[in-house]
Amino acid sequence: MATIKPFAGWRYSPRTYGQDPGAVTAPPYDVIDEKFQGELYRLNPHNIIRLILPREDDREKGSADRYESVALRIRKWREEGVIIPDPAPRIYLYEQTFRFGNGPELTRRGFLALIRLEEFSRGEIRPHEKTLARPREDRLRLLRATRANLSPVFFCYSDPQGELEFRLRPDDPDVIRFTDEMGVAHRFGYVERQDLVDKYVTGIGKRTLFIADGHHRYSSALDHFRENPEAGPEAGYALGFYTRVEDPGLLILPTHRMIKAVPGLSDPEALARIEKDFSSEAKELPPGVSEGEIADWINRENQEGGFAFALLSAGKPGIRFFRLRPGVDLNSRMADIPEVVRPISTAILDSLVLGKMLGVAREEISYTSNPLTVIQGLKEGKYQKVFIPRAVSPEEILRVTEKGEICPPKTTFFHPKLRSGLVMRIY
Repeated sequence: MATIKPFAGWRYSPRTYGQDPGAVTAPPYDVIDEKFQGELYRLNPHNIIRLILPREDDREKGSADRYESVALRIRKWREEGVIIPDPAPRIYLYEQTFRFGNGPELTRRGFLALIRLEEFSRGEIRPHEKTLARPREDRLRLLRATRANLSPVFFCYSDPQGELEFRLRPDDPDVIRFTDEMGVAHRFGYVERQDLVDKYVTGIGKRTLFIADGHHRYSSALDHFRENPEAGPEAGYALGFYTRVEDPGLLILPTHRMIKAVPGLSDPEALARIEKDFSSEAKELPPGVSEGEIADWINRENQEGGFAFALLSAGKPGIRFFRLRPGVDLNSRMADIPEVVRPISTAILDSLVLGKMLGVAREEISYTSNPLTVIQGLKEGKYQKVFIPRAVSPEEILRVTEKGEICPPKTTFFHPKLRSGLVMRIY
């Protein structure tokens, strides 16, 4: 099974962030656009954005490229005491409290430790989505230059009884606390007691993990280890965050499919094709609901109504929900898709609806998990239609990964994202 161990991380010195520890943190690099990048740059001169996603015009003197520049910057920050090492190996504890839309307050709990890199073929660590060549190579080049894990890979494991759940003490003076720009409250601490550390190490050693988020970071770390077998045992580990599938704060949002138009088909023609296999039900959006709460309502309707997916169209009020008609055989309609994957909403959308029924090419689809992007895009005419999948459950992901299969690309968006900059691993 998976092997983890405690580590002495590198963290920002309190004098670097003053009264606001959140000012040096950022979401993962792949959800940061140019505007947000600029905001993070202005937030603090040592924000982690300068390491995980530096601007092209921001390079250290003498560096050949941005990867070498990050390596030089890490060295400089170490020398200046901007980041400092913890005195002893630890297991780091991390809690995030948040709301989505008008839903209830949730808290997701987990911990951070190093994980021994294993080939996916061994079955101890399982992916649930494919990786793409460009971001994988980008993270590999950064790792080659820095020998640092700047953001954790997000793992899930099954623990129905909560044996590994450990809550941070509210009065612990060593706990870092801050609220980010999305209103998410973060609490970050650690345990050093050997019995507690052993509990985590032994507990994870009995379980299989699947990668929830950070597939490119894990794969690039594995690539780096393969090409540097002489680099020593530490190169065979990566930084991971671990939370249980049963955690009530584990929220997975759907990733919406946005298209400008259905090629060669009018709206009635497109709807007629879909309704050969799906019945539809039109619903009005509830009055008085803010834009930020619409996604919560749609997701709840999708899940509770047992629908396969939903559709928003530009210039048309309300939303249309689709349910598979009785007697329609997904096994014959989607014979090219692994059986365990066929019921996943994104598989139905990508393979059957957008692909076979409507003939929409993948390059004609834009993706987002942000409901405001959807609403604004429809208002401004950037998109004519937005297909909204039913959110996949952790249990569905477990079933897929246990069969050695993967979900379609852009199936999951784990909300909220883990914050980079809380702890780094440098070796």
